[in-house]
Amino acid sequence: MTAAGWACIGILAIWAQLESDQISERVRKAMPVARAKNFHLGRPPVGFVWVKATKTFEPTCWALAIEADVPSYGKAEAGRRHPYEEGKHQGKPVSETSVRRILENLEFHRGG
Repeated sequence: MTAAGWACIGILAIWAQLESDQISERVRKAMPVARAKNFHLGRPPVGFVWVKATKTFEPTCWALAIEADVPSYGKAEAGRRHPYEEGKHQGKPVSETSVRRILENLEFHRGG
């Protein structure tokens, strides 16, 4: 590669770093504001989605179906009967640990 090519790559890298730093600044400034407005920061709990209109988490139909099957089939079988519906694990069975977390999240959501 020529010297001019390396220079162009260097300039592009500097612009990319600048953009990344500017995004980080905006996020850091917005986080205290979001906390003050009582917004949840981070990923939603397993089996829930964030409903922007009501500013609350709501359980997914998938999580409710797993919960309904646990008494009949047990945690391991309920996870196999209702594989992940979306994301990188789509179609794979839900682990027993994830089923336990879903059940805990649903119980917490209901105030238990």
